[in-house]
Amino acid sequence: MTRKIFIVFCFLFPVISFSQTTGVVWGSPINVGMGSMDNNIYPRLTLTSGDIPLVIWEDNSPAVIYSARKTGATFSTPIAINGGASPYVMTWTGAEIASTGDTAFVVFMTAIANSKSYAVKTIDGGLTFSDTIRIDNEINRIASFPTVEVMSDGNPIVSYMGSDTISMLDPKYTITKSIDGGFTFLAPVEPITPGEACDCCPASLAISENTQALIFRNNISNLREMWASFSTDTCTSFPISTNIDTTNWFVASCPASAPSGVIIGDSLFYTWMSDGTGDARIYIGTVNTTDQQIGQHRQLYPFVTSTQNYPVIAGKGDTLGVVWLGYNGTSQDVLFSWSITGAAGLGVNVDTLTKGLTGHQTRPDIVFNNGKFHVVYSNATGTQVHYLEGMIVPNVSVEEIATAPILNFTSYNNNGSIEIQISSSQELNGNFLIVNSFGQQIKKIPASIKTDFNSYSIEHRMGAGIYFVILTTEDGKLYQNKLVVTK
Repeated sequence: MTRKIFIVFCFLFPVISFSQTTGVVWGSPINVGMGSMDNNIYPRLTLTSGDIPLVIWEDNSPAVIYSARKTGATFSTPIAINGGASPYVMTWTGAEIASTGDTAFVVFMTAIANSKSYAVKTIDGGLTFSDTIRIDNEINRIASFPTVEVMSDGNPIVSYMGSDTISMLDPKYTITKSIDGGFTFLAPVEPITPGEACDCCPASLAISENTQALIFRNNISNLREMWASFSTDTCTSFPISTNIDTTNWFVASCPASAPSGVIIGDSLFYTWMSDGTGDARIYIGTVNTTDQQIGQHRQLYPFVTSTQNYPVIAGKGDTLGVVWLGYNGTSQDVLFSWSITGAAGLGVNVDTLTKGLTGHQTRPDIVFNNGKFHVVYSNATGTQVHYLEGMIVPNVSVEEIATAPILNFTSYNNNGSIEIQISSSQELNGNFLIVNSFGQQIKKIPASIKTDFNSYSIEHRMGAGIYFVILTTEDGKLYQNKLVVTK
């Protein structure tokens, strides 16, 4: 007996994405640092001139912040950059980095009991760093969880949480900036919001030349939702604060999970974790920076039941990418979703970037520029930091379409056999991928395509649903066709 199938026949465009006309092809992981010799806690990255990645991470014995710069296919020998200040090192928070050109700033806090916030600066893309620079001028309050962005003129903007030095009462996020290239910082500005800041929840900054936003988790009688405060005068004032999270999460304890955002045009695109439904889930949202009206507001990837956390978003124009931590049984993996149609396309395609690795892969970070995503994460094996580069695959030209292989499916048998026919004007080597509608790869086999007519049989039992058969070639091209299996 043969299941019914619907054939979608087409010339095939080089895509990995299944509702879009582009895809992301990832290179092999590259080790950053010396593995267990300098640990792998809380890696972050930025891009310096020429899109050269600069990565930081931390060790906890002793407490050290390391930095390494990509040189060719490898990373430079790590250097300690925290000077004489001892950083507060945890897996859920740590030093943050941002840059413009070859000027980058790293900000961090010292021990939580009486924490202060510091910065170090590089003007040569991470080859050398300055001594520590005190960010806050708090005397009777502590300054915790600093985060940083850098304006195009090289001046840093920093946010930190100020609270009582003894019991961490009255926590409030403040924003300070420098107008002399980071040598000194002005008195902090405190946005007006109801309630108080969630006292162990790091915040994030999102900036453009015209608008700046502080994104943080608020606490109004244990309602712990995300808020945004907006500035249009380079963080001199923050006259508007608004709730950008309607998940209605009431929790008495403190969820140590930060939001992440990017401003594109007149919108703030942001992602966060909420447990408002009873399960920790990643959400994606948009809000207009002018009138503060929420647009998108939904779970990013609701098709799984395992816990999700620690999302980070990056992008420009209509291209966005999000990485986060997902649980696969007892292991943790780094997941990735991308879109070239803005927030609406996020969650359609999801990759497991660390699929097949043993142990826990944690705390991913992501940046995007010039058609490439750059990702770092903590790899459990060898206590290593890994770096990945993913390139967006462009559309093919008219000439390529004319010579593209044509895939057609003759049948799908209920014994698990997918029959494929291929007509090609050129010899091709690569792989067949079988992918479900959630973007998950479920089968991979080698392919050697000869000219003219080819016939293949792929053994894999499939339930009813939408699938895609993708041919990926050695020269980096991708071709796909759609298979709908019904009962």
